[in-house]
Amino acid sequence: MSSHIGPCSLYSSLYVLAGIISSFVWNFAPLFFSPMCPIIDPTAPLTIKNRKVMPINIWLPINIAESPAYEIIFALESYTFSMSTLLYLSIDAFFFYLIHVISGQLKLVDASFKSLFILDERLKHEHATRLRQMSKLPDAGSLTVSKSVRLEDSLRQYRHHVLNRNLNSIVKIHATVLKVFSVIDLPKVFAELEFHVSSEI
Repeated sequence: MSSHIGPCSLYSSLYVLAGIISSFVWNFAPLFFSPMCPIIDPTAPLTIKNRKVMPINIWLPINIAESPAYEIIFALESYTFSMSTLLYLSIDAFFFYLIHVISGQLKLVDASFKSLFILDERLKHEHATRLRQMSKLPDAGSLTVSKSVRLEDSLRQYRHHVLNRNLNSIVKIHATVLKVFSVIDLPKVFAELEFHVSSEI
């Protein structure tokens, strides 16, 4: 699992870092480029007052080109935009981790099935070895057929018990993975539900 989570941590960190850098550029680009790109009115006189640009263009019932309104609103927009970016990217990173954990769990289920077959072969070998050892005992001749059959049945039941116990644990892991799959699929369900509701309206 650690070999799975390691790359995921790197990818998620790079993804969030790229988003933060993009948010930083988006927030502070107006400070450097607003004198060169009139946004409010291209035909207005080329004054700095008409070229003060916000990170996100919004309408406010005040003159945002004057100080200190421009600086305050600019800082609030930058902070809000940065926090929103971090929130959305963190949710994406959470799903990255979730997908990697599910992938690791599926590999664990696969390895468990392979080990189950190996365990079955080992128990069969131990079963046969024990029967051979019992037949070589000095009083082996006194063993009746019914006792021999009972011994073989008890060994077989033990083998089935061990295999069933391991199989149950594998099934539980698989059921947990399916539950996580259903959690991941919830956004798709919500999107389809919203689409159907909007189409009916």
